[in-house]
Amino acid sequence: MKPLSLNLLKIGGVGMVAGLLSSQVAFGVTLLDEDFSDGNRNGWYSVGTSDQATGNTVSTVSSFDSGYALRYYSSYSNNAVVTSFSGVTLQNNGDYVELSATYRYSAPDIAGNSTTGPLLGLYNNMGSPIVEDSLGSESGVGEVVQSWDGYKATKYIEASTGDGFIFSQSPVGNVVSAFSRFSGSQIDNFDGGFVLVSGVNYSNSLRIELQSNLTDVEITYSISGGGNSFSESTIVAASNLTFNEVALAAYSGQGGVNSYLGDISVTSNIPEPGVAALIIAGGALGLVMVRRRRSSSPLQD
Repeated sequence: MKPLSLNLLKIGGVGMVAGLLSSQVAFGVTLLDEDFSDGNRNGWYSVGTSDQATGNTVSTVSSFDSGYALRYYSSYSNNAVVTSFSGVTLQNNGDYVELSATYRYSAPDIAGNSTTGPLLGLYNNMGSPIVEDSLGSESGVGEVVQSWDGYKATKYIEASTGDGFIFSQSPVGNVVSAFSRFSGSQIDNFDGGFVLVSGVNYSNSLRIELQSNLTDVEITYSISGGGNSFSESTIVAASNLTFNEVALAAYSGQGGVNSYLGDISVTSNIPEPGVAALIIAGGALGLVMVRRRRSSSPLQD
């Protein structure tokens, strides 16, 4: 019979691994954290034309946590900004990846309805990331991103009914309007219930979470600001479970309307490979210590 204390120690070693892994779930992992506080775009690229890329500059904006934000070129066309991050693959029930960003429109009045509003997208770039500006109508963004696979969400700025959309892009396809407000397959249309106004910071998020059957994902879009908030979720069969690219846009159907985005993050509950290795190594060390403790014990089976 094994000593009870050694059995408990062995259980404790296994429990330590499980406990550390669960702590990763509780605290989350930050895969991307951008506040533009150094005054630079830091690898964020425009998929618009050259004048639009030049318009995407970092500005001082006191309402953002860092005091800085990316001034977004006023346009309702295909003019997203994109960047890559350390990719994650959803494998287990409850695994998620979430993109968050703050948007602000600055103008006496903003209008445009279906041509104005924030957009967030999470994609798998399939090994073809965008690494330069001006990939829109000048050189054909569709050729670069045609194999990308992912999801995006948007809200119209004026309407309060039928003003929110979630799209699937599987794949994005060889289209110049890859990141426009309307490209892709619509998988949800919802009522946000409030109008966005100028001079207010709006927190937006897009979350993709794997379901228990390991084939479906729940896609959730949330927005809050100015005393209003809304969240919409829909479940679809997943076409892709790996994500490593972000697309953001703050569209405007009016000229002379500045919009800003900042306080951007991508988080997940999936430990990065290096972190997971350390957790497993720590648990293995605990089990080795248990074995050594057992071998020195005078009690045998």
